[in-house]
Amino acid sequence: MSPREQRVTRCAALDGDQPEGVRRPEGRAGGQSRGLADESGIALVITLLILVTLTFIGLASFFNSSTDVMITGNQKGTSQALYVAEAGIADMIDALNSNGAYAPPTPYTTAWAPADVTSTAGGFSYTVRVRHKVDTDDCDGDSVTAEVVQYDKACYPGSPIPAGGASAYPVEVVTSTATTDRYHNQTVLEVTKQKFTYKVTGALTAQSNVQLNGNITVDGNTHDINGNPSATACGGALPSISTIVGKTVTTSGSPTTTPAADNTKADADQPDTPCEALGLAADCETTTLVDYITAAANVSPMSGDIKWVQGNYASACLGGTGMLIVHTPGFDPKKCNPADAAYDVAWCAAHPPANLGNITGNCTFKGLIIADSIDKLAGSGTIIGAVISMTEIQADKVGAGTLTLKYSCAALDEFVGGKINHKLAWERK
Repeated sequence: MSPREQRVTRCAALDGDQPEGVRRPEGRAGGQSRGLADESGIALVITLLILVTLTFIGLASFFNSSTDVMITGNQKGTSQALYVAEAGIADMIDALNSNGAYAPPTPYTTAWAPADVTSTAGGFSYTVRVRHKVDTDDCDGDSVTAEVVQYDKACYPGSPIPAGGASAYPVEVVTSTATTDRYHNQTVLEVTKQKFTYKVTGALTAQSNVQLNGNITVDGNTHDINGNPSATACGGALPSISTIVGKTVTTSGSPTTTPAADNTKADADQPDTPCEALGLAADCETTTLVDYITAAANVSPMSGDIKWVQGNYASACLGGTGMLIVHTPGFDPKKCNPADAAYDVAWCAAHPPANLGNITGNCTFKGLIIADSIDKLAGSGTIIGAVISMTEIQADKVGAGTLTLKYSCAALDEFVGGKINHKLAWERK
């Protein structure tokens, strides 16, 4: 082929024409390229659909996340409102247990309206109000409605708390409202405290011989809760010391007892157990009192509560308010008295009396002390209320210093009920 022919052939190839006899390679142009161009439109549509789908999924995830954040925030705010309202409830119960401005006067009336407690916490403000519960539904069945509900099984048949009867403590309705600009919680709690029907027949009630040493003073005249003489205090005067027929009261040193001691009580007049001393069922040691078991190291000072030491107890200073029980579970003075028909050597060995002794120092205790036996109340302190010793076999050598025991039914009524801690009904709004 001449050079000219070669140039013509190359130009023809560039223009897409093939010289005769030259075959076009397959798959490089023509119909195939036109097919790919057609399919590129479908790919674009699919891509757009995928992008739209992913966009919707992203938006859904975003909105779900935002909703979750909002729900979490609302739950947090609602929970905080609840906690603040409950803090207000706790503050009011502490105020009620302080026996100060929020201690309801007797007789209990529907007009009692102490000031609300208002405070702030965690960005919330809260207001707490307490009122006596009013028997608007005649729950006790006495056909009287506008009266204060005093705790009794008639109004709370399902409650495990023993019935209080006519001397029961009132049911208090504590309403706590916590608010911010967005959240609100109102919690209503009905509470009361156990008020015991104590069996006290003297400033010092005993089942045994009583020996007084030192310069102890035992005064059965009536006193107010601060130990001041009070002619208007409940119940009237009691003997300084009360024990059963056949038992003696002896003195050593210069003790003072007024009014005179009384050793003419029948055995049935004096309590044998803490349950009997408090007017509770015989099984109270495994029911009502079991919640008050306390280690000896954690007794003093007391603060309007009940503490039961299951063994001997001594203290350099017994102070505060409430009820102290020093008692071996199951101890029964009759079972440990050789002169009693119920005497049981094995039982007594397994349940020896718990002793209250060596109470020294210059502290003031207001309330009730119950002990299996007592061998020394010393020091220069003061007990305002009453003391019960249940033993029949050990002479109680009470006093080796200048301690003063003053009978006060007012202190017993005020402090022996323990703290307000029995929750009867709870409502959140």
